[in-house]
Amino acid sequence: MLAAWRVAESPHFRVFGEMSADQLRQRAELLEDYRNLLGMFTTARVDDSAPKLTVYLVDRIADAVPFGKIGSDVAGFYSASDGGIVAYAMKGEFGQSTLLHEYAHHHMFAGTGQSYPAWYVEGFAEYFMTARFSPTRVDFGLVERGRIYALSLP
Repeated sequence: MLAAWRVAESPHFRVFGEMSADQLRQRAELLEDYRNLLGMFTTARVDDSAPKLTVYLVDRIADAVPFGKIGSDVAGFYSASDGGIVAYAMKGEFGQSTLLHEYAHHHMFAGTGQSYPAWYVEGFAEYFMTARFSPTRVDFGLVERGRIYALSLP
């Protein structure tokens, strides 16, 4: 039996996945909240007239992308080409953090024509990817568990 792909659309995102319509809607809302957060703390702005960012939420990145072999340790990535701009992320918590990381790059580069040092580009994305939203607050700049593990490897 094949699972059904669904889509949720928001003003700036089109999110596809094999999950409930409610789960997809929540992801689209999270991305809108995240976009607004980045807009509050940066001067970069993604043009409102730009096409919606297409996002695919999948079980395994390695099985889902047409770009050749992807490592099993990859939780998501962002691709911008003449064919369009798209982000892929795994469905789980680490995939969500990875998606926010990749969207931070999108926000930074779509909103400015500038180039930045690699340490700043990655540091910016790492800092904001930890954003956690609740009804009364937003926390960011937190410790990402996956990074602690990576830093502890010999």
